[in-house]
Amino acid sequence: MPIFIAKTYEGEAESVVLAKNIELAQAYWQGKRIYPHTIIIKEEKDLENHITGVLPIVHTRKIDGYEVGRHSRDKKYLVISNE
Repeated sequence: MPIFIAKTYEGEAESVVLAKNIELAQAYWQGKRIYPHTIIIKEEKDLENHITGVLPIVHTRKIDGYEVGRHSRDKKYLVISNE
């Protein structure tokens, strides 16, 4: 079953869903008021003949408020990246 990654015009990941097909993914996004500029599709066949056998999709890390220009160091933020 494919994974669909909705990206903004700036190329930022906006939503990642597992769906039976692209039509269902788009219907879900429409209900969430997400209108992707680009959709990346990842499937098991993408791993065939792949050198590592691993396709990264999303990475996360935690940062504190100081790193994003906020004065509260106690507040933590989860940063999500697709690279």
